[in-house]
Amino acid sequence: MSREHLPAQLAELALQVPPEIRAELPRWELVARVYYVQSLHERAEWEPPEVAGQTRVTASRVLTSMPLERYLDAVKGLGDEMAAASAAEDHDEAGRVFARLHRLQRENPEIPAAVWTAAGFTATADELTAMNKLAIRVLRAR
Repeated sequence: MSREHLPAQLAELALQVPPEIRAELPRWELVARVYYVQSLHERAEWEPPEVAGQTRVTASRVLTSMPLERYLDAVKGLGDEMAAASAAEDHDEAGRVFARLHRLQRENPEIPAAVWTAAGFTATADELTAMNKLAIRVLRAR
């Protein structure tokens, strides 16, 4: 995905997404990320310094987080591992899996639904179809 496909004000933010991640992202997911990061940066400008720092860290994590489809696969894999550990009554392994899930969630912040909606306004019909399929997958995983 190149930055030419983004509104001008978001193109610079898109360049902050690591190239290997940017290459995997569908346009609508990149648009959603940079809109969200832009809103986080704006929010950090008026927040108290101790809160603004965490907001900027979240913005940085959004830019560097794994693509949503890969994230969902990772969560599913950890869910399967947790089920296996639970069935085996291996509490130590369940604790390790839980810690990995917690780290995965911390490193890949959730993008609010309103941001996905805004990204949907710029999406093509094919992109909307892909977004809907992914949304169904997310809902089934919960």
